[in-house]
Amino acid sequence: MGADFNWDLQNYHLYNPFAFLTGRIGRDLMAAGPQSYLNPLLDIPFFLSWTTWFHARPWVTAFLAGLPYGVAIFLTLCIATSIFSSEGERRPLEVVVAAVIGATGTVSVSEVGTTFNDISIAVLILGALLVDLRRLGLKPVSGFAGGVLLGIAAGLKMTAFIFAPGYALAVMSSRSNWRAAITGALWVSSGWLLGYLAAGGWWAWKLYGLFGNPIFPMFNHAFHSTWLIDHGRDLRFMPHGVLQTLFYPFYWMAGERHVTEVPMRDPRFALAYVSSVVVAFGLWRSSLASAKRRSVDAPPAQRKRALFLLVFVAVSFVIWQIMFSIARYMVALELLTGVLIVLAIQWLCQSAMTQPTAQRATTVVAALVAMCASAVSLPMDWGRIQFQYVPPLVDSRITLPDQATVLVVGSPIAFVLTFIRSADSSFISIDGNSGSLPKDSPAAQFIQMKLSRLRGANNWVLTNGAIGAADNLVGPYGLRVYEQSCRTIRQSPQPNIQLCALVRSVP
Repeated sequence: MGADFNWDLQNYHLYNPFAFLTGRIGRDLMAAGPQSYLNPLLDIPFFLSWTTWFHARPWVTAFLAGLPYGVAIFLTLCIATSIFSSEGERRPLEVVVAAVIGATGTVSVSEVGTTFNDISIAVLILGALLVDLRRLGLKPVSGFAGGVLLGIAAGLKMTAFIFAPGYALAVMSSRSNWRAAITGALWVSSGWLLGYLAAGGWWAWKLYGLFGNPIFPMFNHAFHSTWLIDHGRDLRFMPHGVLQTLFYPFYWMAGERHVTEVPMRDPRFALAYVSSVVVAFGLWRSSLASAKRRSVDAPPAQRKRALFLLVFVAVSFVIWQIMFSIARYMVALELLTGVLIVLAIQWLCQSAMTQPTAQRATTVVAALVAMCASAVSLPMDWGRIQFQYVPPLVDSRITLPDQATVLVVGSPIAFVLTFIRSADSSFISIDGNSGSLPKDSPAAQFIQMKLSRLRGANNWVLTNGAIGAADNLVGPYGLRVYEQSCRTIRQSPQPNIQLCALVRSVP
């Protein structure tokens, strides 16, 4: 597919680790927009591999970036094994087909080898599930280890916090009485807090010290940082109306942009939606049969694990839809769709056929579903480039005088900042809400202080838009673009990025 060069990579996945490793956090301001202050830990390996370790071998970086996908497939196989191989009965074909359905989902496939990090987060979430599925309810503290993994996931990427409530409720559902359920929830919460503090607490503390908001600039209406106005949630992909809200996965089969920035088509969640209803009905039927001491089709261990999985997926999906409805944040759920689909097929076949026939029918029907789902799917195209263009991405290292201030206008161009060499420099975005800041705000004073250094003779603008538009944005700071100085940053995907000197406006 080629090397990753998605919009977010060009915007902040290279800039953030660069800023962290070079100590720029307090010297720059929103250089890559609101995402400038996301936890950089997940991006550091990719940044070092691409720019230093395997600078001349970009295919090695692409290979290493694909490894989390392999781990996610392995964990999905393990989870499917725990569901379909209970009571000593092994069902390898059903396990493989369940993993194939989930692993070929459009979100997972489109993100292989990219810097979105959603697959890496999914590895932690699937690991948490596997810990409990293997020893479901056997130990009172079994939810603690899973909670730690989920806390680490949330500390590394904030969007992963949506999986904690579903996991806690799933753990509670596996307990034998309400006291054990509450104890399990407390262990999950304790583990989550520990994991979050270890992975993201240090970063939250740093942001709080700098800006007065531990998740700056997000949810600033709650923290009231005086640096910037509030940056709210991305609500572009929320469902509209009652029908969409109740049956949103069925709309994703049209190949449109309901839950993502680029077209996609995927039937897996619609199939998992129906399968969840089948599994829930099967669990209800089994509970009634158990209460009346009748025999049931599914073994007890499988029913218990199925309930655990169903509660986790259902609750996590509802929270995901309420908070984001952005496809990239549900990779872990997508990987589990195959398990739910095959489980529903198995239970339907078992209720209608004899055991040997039901097993063969389950495998055949599940394999047909896997083939049909793959045939109609349309993975997202996030942007790739051929390996001969990577690196250096930029024509050469860009050297500016010391203490340069570079104003960033437009996006996604912050990756170019990683190639600029200037001691004690500052990179500042003046797009978005920074242009409407009160003059007495810390951010406005910070920008004015940086632009006034060396009497304004060392200010620059980096832009991928029209020079006139950049001129309008720098005008309020008493500057204008010196067009004769503009230098085009030559690299394949964006041919129109320019670096220009700024001069003082004539009154």
